[in-house]
Amino acid sequence: DGTTVQFSCVAVAEEINYFVNNTATNEQNIIDAGFTESGVDILNDTTRRLNLTATALSQYNNTEVLCRGLNTVGLMTFPTFSEVAVLLVQGPLSSVVDTSHYFIDSSSLNISWNPPF
Repeated sequence: DGTTVQFSCVAVAEEINYFVNNTATNEQNIIDAGFTESGVDILNDTTRRLNLTATALSQYNNTEVLCRGLNTVGLMTFPTFSEVAVLLVQGPLSSVVDTSHYFIDSSSLNISWNPPF
């Protein structure tokens, strides 16, 4: 909880932006939640890069982040979407429980436990 996470998107597009849970990141409620876009980096005539930074808080667990590139030809606009990235926020793992062991032979030991999640 509280770690900063950064998403980076590169697209061959005239415009580039992010969506958080299907809401554009320039909407006030997304800005108030702490999601911040950096300025667009123009890598060359056709390629743009945009970073999105957020604080990984437990209330944002399973938040969906999507990048969209836009190109316009005449009067038509053509969007291109990234795959959805899902922000998974986990706290520290619990202690290992139910540890058991047995000796296989004089030099080997088998240890087992329940995973802490």
